[in-house]
Amino acid sequence: MLLLMANDIVQDAGLHPLLAGNADEAIKILETRQDVCVVFTDVRMPGSMDGIGLVEAVRERWPPI
Repeated sequence: MLLLMANDIVQDAGLHPLLAGNADEAIKILETRQDVCVVFTDVRMPGSMDGIGLVEAVRERWPPI
């Protein structure tokens, strides 16, 4: 439910959100897209890593994000 609410807020701001159900999906999106400039994540989420792990991976692999 929070994911959908966040999606609506981002769209209302005129941006184009990309949704991922977990960190693994987010990493796959980042590996295939060059136009991502912000990652908004929850701390607790399913998958191989939590939101903190995702932030650390993004910081290491995509520093400008």
